[in-house]
Amino acid sequence: MSLGEAFMEASPSGAETHFQVTVEINLPQYALRHSSSSVATGVGLCSLRFRQETGEGAKKWWEESGEFDQAAHEAHWTRNGQTTTASIAACAQDPLTFLYYFRSRLAEGKPPDSGTLFRGGDFNVRVRAAGAETVAFRGQQRAAEKYVVTFPSQNQELTIELWISTDAERVPVRIRVPSPLAVFTAELE
Repeated sequence: MSLGEAFMEASPSGAETHFQVTVEINLPQYALRHSSSSVATGVGLCSLRFRQETGEGAKKWWEESGEFDQAAHEAHWTRNGQTTTASIAACAQDPLTFLYYFRSRLAEGKPPDSGTLFRGGDFNVRVRAAGAETVAFRGQQRAAEKYVVTFPSQNQELTIELWISTDAERVPVRIRVPSPLAVFTAELE
């Protein structure tokens, strides 16, 4: 039974790469939505801009955005109207850019890295390979590797499960994310 839709896109644009994720969840009493967008350098995948918001109907529960000045090693981060400036590591990455970087490392045949992402501060991300599985993909069975990704989120630790195809494209084919309402699974179709 489908309770919503998720959309993910990565597209090059000149010297930049643009990322977009939109999730709409339609539960009997709730119509939830989440959107995240990011712009990173095409080479190195260093974040330039990040924005995300979560809400129900027209009401926003959570909104944050960041502007990265990679040359000055600082980021200006706005969360629910409050702006802070923080020092960042060389080639700091927001959550979407980190996901794409992780995927690109796998496509290059390199082992998955644990690392650091920036969301107003540095957050350590742990990535653990959890074995090979076969998953449904566009009506067919497809070999995938499962990864367990753990990171801090809003005063708690969040663990998501991510399945990435084993072919050369290394396409994310399934993701499972817990929430206070339920555990949501999105599959690529």
